[in-house]
Amino acid sequence: MTRGLWREQEIDRLCEVRLSSFPKAAAGRKDMGEQLSLPKGGNMKRLLVLACALVFAFVFVGTAAAVTKVTFKKGDAVYVCGCGAACPCMTISKKAGKCGCGKDLVKTTIDKVSKGKAYVTIDGKTQAFSLSAKYVCACGKDCDCATISQKPGDCACGKPMEAVKAK
Repeated sequence: MTRGLWREQEIDRLCEVRLSSFPKAAAGRKDMGEQLSLPKGGNMKRLLVLACALVFAFVFVGTAAAVTKVTFKKGDAVYVCGCGAACPCMTISKKAGKCGCGKDLVKTTIDKVSKGKAYVTIDGKTQAFSLSAKYVCACGKDCDCATISQKPGDCACGKPMEAVKAK
């Protein structure tokens, strides 16, 4: 028995089991069968894998967005790590303070926000800062520093940042 034939027979068997639960539907099965068209071969498997991937992506993105709750938009005055693109901390804040490297944050303005990154100009050079942080300010709801970083350290308020946890 070929693989394709086995799949078709399995689909027929499953449809028959489901339809036998509904006598009216089972009586009109031939009419329904002509209207119903199921994907053949590996298309069903591809469709299932794609559906699972999309669900996983939405859950992951939703969880990450719910944890940070920090929003930056074009024109916002921010303080960023001025060490350059090679620096691993990539700290960005709405208040002055020190970055994860221990240096003073540099004041600048956000030029654009796109695809999870904030773009700023420092010393005439455009630099991208990820808005998907590994560490965030742990001061609570009342704090407005909105410090995020890729490296542990203190937020602009001077308190230790906490690692972002997936829910």
